[in-house]
Amino acid sequence: MALDRALALDPGNLEALNTMGVIASDLPEPAVAIGYFESALRQDPENVVTRYNLAQRLFFAGDYRRAFALLRARHLAHHSRENPLAPMPIWQGEVLEGKHVFVWCDWGGLGDHLQFARYVPLLRERVRPARLTLGCQQECQRLFAGIEGVDAVVPPGTVPLADVHAPLLDLPFWFDTGPDNVPARIPYLNADVALAHTWRERLVADSRGAAGYLVGLVWATGKWNQGVGYDRVRAAKSVPAAMLAPLGAAGTLLVSLQKDADTLPPVPLIDLTANIADFADTAALISCVDMVVSGDTAVAHLAGAMGKPVLLMLRHEGGMFWSLDARQSPWYPSMTILRQKKSGAWQEVVNDAARIIATKLVARASAT
Repeated sequence: MALDRALALDPGNLEALNTMGVIASDLPEPAVAIGYFESALRQDPENVVTRYNLAQRLFFAGDYRRAFALLRARHLAHHSRENPLAPMPIWQGEVLEGKHVFVWCDWGGLGDHLQFARYVPLLRERVRPARLTLGCQQECQRLFAGIEGVDAVVPPGTVPLADVHAPLLDLPFWFDTGPDNVPARIPYLNADVALAHTWRERLVADSRGAAGYLVGLVWATGKWNQGVGYDRVRAAKSVPAAMLAPLGAAGTLLVSLQKDADTLPPVPLIDLTANIADFADTAALISCVDMVVSGDTAVAHLAGAMGKPVLLMLRHEGGMFWSLDARQSPWYPSMTILRQKKSGAWQEVVNDAARIIATKLVARASAT
């Protein structure tokens, strides 16, 4: 191909190395892409695009410390400056006693925001600001208002008169996060007690007193996040509803957590999702079930952050914060990762989830 010829003629061709790295990023094994990006970085150590691309592949390889350091290049990539909210100073790890800090969700999807919200109470404890304001998407505002140490929540585009700001995805870097010290003080997200009570009453009324092991189910990646080409990505990450029949075994009551479903699975399903307005409602409904099975990473993040047992049905290509070959996640002790063995092979994943649920049913029966 043309890129191979270009590199044969000029092994240090920066554009060709980066392009080959991007192409190789579609492979499940990150080493190939990392090799191209590291070669490109040797040619130009300050290249923003290379640093940003390499960071994402290093996460797949589990090299968190280097990846989080390189990920700070996203500020230059997306905002053309190292401090996106200048002249307000960006936090550099200093103590903030007596000051007002603005933490804001600067990058990634809603799942990333749910995952890294764990650092907000840690920041409050470590640097002791007098006030902490959190900026986040509307879907997370009610939920994040309940995070320990948060004084106020504001929507995107609103910048309070703070002394210093801290982009959310900078916090893992300043906390020196690696696979060996991921902060997993669970739960760090909780359902509102009154809201959970309301959802429990709805669930009891809809199930008409039927008893069973309650499994919250999401099979398609949510429509919270939109963007050019997102429909193709969403389809690849979503489990076809027709494959979900094995989850409807006797003794199980499936509760939909799926907003805006295009197709329903061929199993009995308690569906109250018309009442879900945001992640606060989703969290309240999750608090009412025994387990969550999710093909949507955002809901899996939420369930894991709440400490709820969760089975994540993950596509073969995975995501950069999920290990490539492990069934457990250092981010969520209550999570089991069920990954496709090859692209598009969802049925085995669903069958695996069904076997785990069956084991839970047997354990529950033997305990009574």
